[in-house]
Amino acid sequence: MNVSLLAWVGLILVLCLTTFGLWWCVTMSVSVPVFLVGGLTFLYLKHSDSSQKYYTAVYRSRQESYKPGLSKVVQLVEAPQPSCKADRRLTGSQVIDESLQEIIGYVLRDYVSPWYDRLSANEEFPHEIRQTAQKVIITFAGRMKEVDWIPYLTTRLVDDAASHLRLFRQARAKMKQQRSRHKQQPSSEIRPSMSTAGTTESDSKRGERSSSAGRQVESSAPVTSESSMGITNNPSSGVKPPVDLETLFFDLEVTMEDNLLCHDLVCTEKDSERQYLQDVSEVLLFLLLPVDDFHCKPLRFLLRELLVSTVVLPLFGLISDPDYINQIIIWLVS
Repeated sequence: MNVSLLAWVGLILVLCLTTFGLWWCVTMSVSVPVFLVGGLTFLYLKHSDSSQKYYTAVYRSRQESYKPGLSKVVQLVEAPQPSCKADRRLTGSQVIDESLQEIIGYVLRDYVSPWYDRLSANEEFPHEIRQTAQKVIITFAGRMKEVDWIPYLTTRLVDDAASHLRLFRQARAKMKQQRSRHKQQPSSEIRPSMSTAGTTESDSKRGERSSSAGRQVESSAPVTSESSMGITNNPSSGVKPPVDLETLFFDLEVTMEDNLLCHDLVCTEKDSERQYLQDVSEVLLFLLLPVDDFHCKPLRFLLRELLVSTVVLPLFGLISDPDYINQIIIWLVS
């Protein structure tokens, strides 16, 4: 150690001892370190949050220099989610809008939330579905206002209902006529295989109707089946069994439509009915959805299945229920 430095330190100590005394020097040597330690402790306790934030920012800045992708993901996850606000006006009528909003809420609650809540707690996806459904309803309501309902309700709808009722009456009359002919036939002319032949003939007629509606069915299939069963189409043979009401109705329908249209499969088979409703719903979504939303296939398919499974099929099942029809009639009469 430098001798001059030791000399100066010794001189300062001697002067302090001779000037202030030993007690004062000991007090100052203890008070100064205690004051410094207390001041630093007070500053740390008062500004501990700021220091913690500073150390965290320094640590994150160092981490971002090595893994920038993870920090961005963390920022997106920790960022506060924007509040989902939507305009609840749909058709312009408050009563109708409240009912439609309630239906949309029930659909989201019963058919979207049970599986989506297991994937994420973010409310943006259900909010977007609600917004898209509201856009469809708003566009549909606008199109409905542009329709001239008087000609449709007074001419086309009445004509379609009258045609349907006329076909039903013709089919019922034809069925009664065939049953009366069948009862008048002697029992000796009825072959044992008549029931099987009747089933084959009904299936062949359904195949012919499907072929006339655009489906590829071989025309030789009905002839082969009938010939293998030993049945002829000669009316004089007297062995032709009666046909059920549905078969007669759809035969008359395809005849009325000039072999261009028949709804037998749509009306009698569940899978064909669902497929037909899916096609119709997709056409409606094409007309009502915005272009960007329609070209998003997951969203389009989800909306199509929600529309068919939760709205259209239950609605058709409800209005086809005889008990519900009777209740509506009683409500209208009362």
